[in-house]
Amino acid sequence: MQRFGRFFFPASLLLCIGGVLIIQSRSGAEGQPPVERMWPVMGTFASVTLRGDDAGRIEAVQVQTRDILDEVNRRMSVYIPESEISALNSGSTQAVAISTLTHDMLNQVRHYTQLTEGAFDATVMPLITLWGFSTGTRPLSVPSDESIRAARILTGIDRLELGADSARFTQPGMRIDLGGIAKGFAVDRCYDAITAKQPLNLIVNLGGNLRVHGTATSRRSWNIGVQHPFEKDQTLGVLTLQSGMALATSGNYERFIILNGKRYTHIIDPRTGRPVEGMAGVTVLSSTATEADALSTALFVLGIDRAAAILAKAPGSHALLVPDRQPVEIYVSAGLMPFFEPHAEYAGGVKPLPVNASGDRGQGAVGD
Repeated sequence: MQRFGRFFFPASLLLCIGGVLIIQSRSGAEGQPPVERMWPVMGTFASVTLRGDDAGRIEAVQVQTRDILDEVNRRMSVYIPESEISALNSGSTQAVAISTLTHDMLNQVRHYTQLTEGAFDATVMPLITLWGFSTGTRPLSVPSDESIRAARILTGIDRLELGADSARFTQPGMRIDLGGIAKGFAVDRCYDAITAKQPLNLIVNLGGNLRVHGTATSRRSWNIGVQHPFEKDQTLGVLTLQSGMALATSGNYERFIILNGKRYTHIIDPRTGRPVEGMAGVTVLSSTATEADALSTALFVLGIDRAAAILAKAPGSHALLVPDRQPVEIYVSAGLMPFFEPHAEYAGGVKPLPVNASGDRGQGAVGD
């Protein structure tokens, strides 16, 4: 449980559920506080949160969610030797059989690689391994330019071929890592399955990738705290999520290594083969958790100057970006402004995300 004692919300209760700060009313007139179940899966924690008056369904929802997440993990984890993705990552160019679920996932990977102009690219696994993340051995020093070039040769989504029920790489030695999109994809699968059968008021959360349905109380939407990238026990402000909205955050504080006294984030720029510099955190609000997950990674790579151009191609998504410098600056796209309330001490650092002719002007709706 994280502490959030530095902030005071009148008539509010701060609940850290599954690593997500939920801001809930104290008022008895607003109903019972939410109930939640949390458990480890996919290298992180999953949680389901239901509004107090839906509490009787929490056990059934947890079982349904757990089953879906277990299937995604079983088929797509790079840490399970028998998974379909492990078979694809064998290093050969031979086609491997894949399920409809994995096929859908790989189609999403291709879509968001193209939409983000390669800033999101799940085939960066050789680079992730080279830099000592994932299953790799951590290097003793910064990888050489030559080793980075060699690893980059083994990347590129255009060399992933999908058949009706199969997949293969056309280049030997290529591998894929779904860490930048699989959690969002899994959240959407859970959300769709649960809400198709029952109109519950809930949050489905997997490692901070979440999607909400309904409202927190009869009078209030779900309010989620935005993580402060420099202070782990603080938030920058609050996002109000309407039914159907999804949220994801990428940050340089999550995983990193230190080489020769310098810290390197785990998020790799596919275009350079090196860890991204200059960004501290990116939060994306979207109509699906898959899109929020993929875009939070891509916008972290692209940074403030290029973010608006990508958001213009995803009109249902909006973003908040924090560069890696002090004092804190918070760049917010026009479409996200109505949903974000910064804390007073950070309000002066809020700035509009730079917009060019093709930039995000807030068009599009996010929700059911």
